[in-house]
Amino acid sequence: MLPEKIKIETARYYKVKTSDIESKKRSADITLPRMVAMYLIRENTDVSLADIGKLFGGRNHATVIHAIEKMEKAITEDSQLQTAVEAIEKKTREKSK
Repeated sequence: MLPEKIKIETARYYKVKTSDIESKKRSADITLPRMVAMYLIRENTDVSLADIGKLFGGRNHATVIHAIEKMEKAITEDSQLQTAVEAIEKKTREKSK
């Protein structure tokens, strides 16, 4: 799974622009898709934390760690979020074939 495909499918799922989740914007409608994409890239690729940060507007690796940890916790508590993550993951896998 390529990071770019994960970003594209996440943006498509949440109906935002890929450029928005890569940007410095911090509104809630952008931060959730960004965190989901960071989480999925970390879970499904061997891209380093620093490189994930670079994919999202040059963010620090600590920011990426925070996003991933927040997602791990949120997924266990929010079945809707878990369903969204699984749907994006499935769609990305389908497009990778």
